[in-house]
Amino acid sequence: MVPGRGVDEVMTKAQSHVNGVLPGEEGLSGKELRRQERFLAILEAAGEAFSTKGYHRSTMEDVALRAGVAVGTVYLYFPGKEALFVSLLDHLAQQLLGAVVEARSRVQGVLAKLGASIAQAVRVFAANRSQARIVLIEAVGASPAIDEKLASIHTLLAELVERDLREAVEEGLIPGQDLDISSKALVGTCYEVILGHLRDGRPASLEGSVPALLDLVFRAIGAANRRDPQ
Repeated sequence: MVPGRGVDEVMTKAQSHVNGVLPGEEGLSGKELRRQERFLAILEAAGEAFSTKGYHRSTMEDVALRAGVAVGTVYLYFPGKEALFVSLLDHLAQQLLGAVVEARSRVQGVLAKLGASIAQAVRVFAANRSQARIVLIEAVGASPAIDEKLASIHTLLAELVERDLREAVEEGLIPGQDLDISSKALVGTCYEVILGHLRDGRPASLEGSVPALLDLVFRAIGAANRRDPQ
């Protein structure tokens, strides 16, 4: 698997979140901006509903009530609950990637950037427990379309990790290895640590787990000399 244009496009969108501008927001009229604001307000309300009541017990009426709009307005933006949830997953993924882009910009060197990416992703979930539950618990098995969206997000994250690993191999910082397996294993490791915290409180602190997680990651890929992100 070789990361390509799709990764670049997603990272460009993520950078827009860092800059405080949503994709496609530039040059919008006042009416279009208000529509964009309402769209985001509905997504925020959906996040509250799904994290509180779960996907299956939440309704479009719940979302409308939390957003302070008529249920018909919600349907103007989303044809149904499944489409709303998929859009919410997209939005949360862009927020996560935006935070990762910002963290990477503060360090130099591919291993430091890899470490910053992993640390920031864990810290985002630690600071947003309700969002973490939506992505890692409520979404799983909710519907085929939602499972497909989750799979695409996992694939993207693995491709981002693989890009860093490939550069590190080319620079002689880590030994040659099966990059596809390594990247998927690293993403899976982070996933299990976060999921364990959400389900049974182990580890007790996600923030506190970052040093041990990074140590495991760097040892796993054979990085003898690395620079941990601050």
